[in-house]
Amino acid sequence: MLDLVGHDVPLAGLGNLLFITGMESDPAFASILRTVSSDGLTVVPTLNHYIGDMSDHHIFRVHRRPYLFLSCGRWQHYHSETDTPEKLNYEKMAAIAALVLELTERMAESALTGPFEGYDTTPAELEFMRSALGPMLTALGIELNGRADIDEVARLFVGRLHL
Repeated sequence: MLDLVGHDVPLAGLGNLLFITGMESDPAFASILRTVSSDGLTVVPTLNHYIGDMSDHHIFRVHRRPYLFLSCGRWQHYHSETDTPEKLNYEKMAAIAALVLELTERMAESALTGPFEGYDTTPAELEFMRSALGPMLTALGIELNGRADIDEVARLFVGRLHL
């Protein structure tokens, strides 16, 4: 599922940020996400519970079906008359489209057999966050060592981006 993916994220140096939730819905997603190219994007896979069911992926989660939800978060023009095409980042949208195509191909090749939300995603989340956000987190004095640190980063982004 994709929602709110056409705009730059309003954070210095992270305009190309893309969040992916739902990795917890099947253990295969972590390895799939490691294999796809995210050229031109800063991709941060994280847990759905940090942002909640803000889009159509909700029905998949409720029915315990594997899902991924891609979003750049809400922005100042969300559902307003100022939400117009010239404000979109078409290069970013093209990069997201390429990522979605590759994700779709990898998922079609994979057995998504669960367990649904039945495994610890912490090691994969730490890996992805360190890779995508390492320099920024270092500058902020945030170390990523476990779930509490991931929770802190999630609160920072959710608070700043109003996901």
